[in-house]
Amino acid sequence: MTLKIADGAPRARPVVMVAALRRLGVDVSALSGLASAPILGHGDKVGEVRSAGRLAAEPALR
Repeated sequence: MTLKIADGAPRARPVVMVAALRRLGVDVSALSGLASAPILGHGDKVGEVRSAGRLAAEPALR
């Protein structure tokens, strides 16, 4: 699988990969810590990167 994130920042890559694998029916329970990524501002969490749209939808594709 290949990913290209439009903004070029690497922080979304593992989040999108986990969501894509989940949609394909892969057990990603061991990767749950990669399902979101914090966005920090001066060391404080100010947001979060997470999957949305079809990638976030359940159930997995068959």
